[in-house]
Amino acid sequence: MRIRDPADSARFYLSANVIDYQTSVIDFSDSGSTVIVARAQKDLVRRFGPVQRREVGMWEWHQGRRFVRLNWRGRASWRIISITLNDRDVMDRIAKYIPRKAKK
Repeated sequence: MRIRDPADSARFYLSANVIDYQTSVIDFSDSGSTVIVARAQKDLVRRFGPVQRREVGMWEWHQGRRFVRLNWRGRASWRIISITLNDRDVMDRIAKYIPRKAKK
């Protein structure tokens, strides 16, 4: 869904994956100039400390089985960014919803 940031009324997209009333993944995404990537990087470093994993177009911070990932891609001065919060403990519970193969 598209929502507004209460701090500055900026619009962005929010999606979530909920399992048994617990959120396993939350994703915020937006597009804009290269400034949006720099602003997100600065804010996430301030909140979570030094980057723990870097790849081209991706930074990641881990806290136990939870992680925050910043992804970006684009061309020239245009970028799409995504900030994902993931809880692996909740994600592990998905297995109980996968149908089991019948024994022959």
